[in-house]
Amino acid sequence: MANILLVDDDSTVAAGNVAALEADGHSVAVVSTSGEASEAAHRAVPDLIVLEGMLDETFAGFDLARLLAHD
Repeated sequence: MANILLVDDDSTVAAGNVAALEADGHSVAVVSTSGEASEAAHRAVPDLIVLEGMLDETFAGFDLARLLAHD
Protein backbone atom coordinates (compact mmCIF):
# COMPACT_ATOMS: atom_id res chain seq x y z
CA MET A 1 0.00 0.00 0.00
CA ALA A 2 1.01 3.66 0.33
CA ASN A 3 3.75 5.29 2.38
CA ILE A 4 2.03 8.21 4.11
CA LEU A 5 3.48 11.17 5.98
CA LEU A 6 0.99 12.41 8.60
CA VAL A 7 1.58 15.93 9.92
CA ASP A 8 -0.47 16.86 12.99
CA ASP A 9 0.48 18.61 16.22
CA ASP A 10 -2.39 16.99 18.13
CA SER A 11 -1.15 13.57 19.24
CA THR A 12 -4.67 12.28 19.95
CA VAL A 13 -5.89 13.12 16.45
CA ALA A 14 -2.68 11.74 14.94
CA ALA A 15 -3.03 8.44 16.83
CA GLY A 16 -6.58 7.97 15.56
CA ASN A 17 -5.56 8.70 11.98
CA VAL A 18 -2.55 6.38 12.22
CA ALA A 19 -4.74 3.56 13.52
CA ALA A 20 -7.21 3.97 10.66
CA LEU A 21 -4.53 4.24 7.97
CA GLU A 22 -2.50 1.30 9.27
CA ALA A 23 -5.67 -0.80 9.52
CA ASP A 24 -6.04 -0.25 5.78
CA GLY A 25 -2.49 -1.52 5.24
CA HIS A 26 -0.62 1.75 4.83
CA SER A 27 2.76 2.60 6.31
CA VAL A 28 2.52 5.86 8.28
CA ALA A 29 5.25 8.21 9.51
CA VAL A 30 4.10 10.91 11.94
CA VAL A 31 5.62 14.33 12.58
CA SER A 32 4.21 17.27 14.50
CA THR A 33 5.85 20.42 13.10
CA SER A 34 6.29 22.01 9.70
CA GLY A 35 10.07 21.75 10.01
CA GLU A 36 9.91 18.02 10.73
CA ALA A 37 7.47 17.58 7.86
CA SER A 38 9.75 19.34 5.39
CA GLU A 39 12.74 17.24 6.46
CA ALA A 40 10.78 13.98 6.38
CA ALA A 41 9.29 14.72 2.95
CA HIS A 42 12.73 15.38 1.50
CA ARG A 43 14.40 12.43 3.23
CA ALA A 44 11.92 9.81 2.01
CA VAL A 45 9.39 11.07 -0.52
CA PRO A 46 5.97 9.80 0.63
CA ASP A 47 3.17 8.68 -1.66
CA LEU A 48 0.79 10.96 0.23
CA ILE A 49 1.08 13.73 2.81
CA VAL A 50 -1.85 14.22 5.18
CA LEU A 51 -1.31 17.72 6.47
CA GLU A 52 -3.14 19.68 9.16
CA GLY A 53 -4.14 23.10 7.86
CA MET A 54 -3.13 25.00 11.00
CA LEU A 55 0.21 23.79 12.32
CA ASP A 56 2.76 25.79 14.24
CA GLU A 57 4.06 29.34 14.25
CA THR A 58 6.71 28.60 11.59
CA PHE A 59 4.35 27.74 8.74
CA ALA A 60 0.66 27.15 8.47
CA GLY A 61 -0.05 23.78 6.93
CA PHE A 62 -1.31 25.40 3.74
CA ASP A 63 1.95 27.36 3.40
CA LEU A 64 3.95 24.19 3.86
CA ALA A 65 1.86 22.44 1.21
CA ARG A 66 2.70 25.19 -1.27
CA LEU A 67 6.41 24.95 -0.47
CA LEU A 68 6.47 21.17 -0.81
CA ALA A 69 4.56 21.34 -4.09
CA HIS A 70 7.31 23.51 -5.58
CA ASP A 71 10.15 21.18 -4.51
